[in-house]
Amino acid sequence: GVGEPVELDALWERYRREAPAYQLATSRTRRDYAARMQLLLGHFGSACDVATLTAHDFQVYVQRRMAGGMVRPDGVATGPVRARSADGDLVLLNIVCRWAMTVRLPSGRRWLAENPLQGFRRPREPNPRRPIATWERFEQTRAAMRRLREVATEDAERIRWLHLELA
Repeated sequence: GVGEPVELDALWERYRREAPAYQLATSRTRRDYAARMQLLLGHFGSACDVATLTAHDFQVYVQRRMAGGMVRPDGVATGPVRARSADGDLVLLNIVCRWAMTVRLPSGRRWLAENPLQGFRRPREPNPRRPIATWERFEQTRAAMRRLREVATEDAERIRWLHLELA
């Protein structure tokens, strides 16, 4: 009937059996998905009604996942991870939930009426390779451009240095 829970373990098992994207996935991707789902099931519980999950629930999951100490079904505790690992788990949950929104039940309604992850901002971390200049370096660069503009012999060159400084 209407309002029946969409339990996380049932959702995962049906996704594995029926979803074309999962059926076409490589064995490596399937293993990755299975490992990620085990962490999600361990945290939320197999009987968790996916439709009732909130942004707060996902934020708590991300914090726990990044801190480490989540116990996998084999009894091994996870170590601390970066935001990308927690993000990967939520990407999988998002894929499964989007698929469930396409599944029609005998009643004609969709198995999952809406995606609980919709609108939730997944965890991100700054790119560690992106250089970030200090204010002092920024000011030194501008001063160098001003000096080059002052010694320029042609108007076109002076204008180019002025444009670079403004940029």
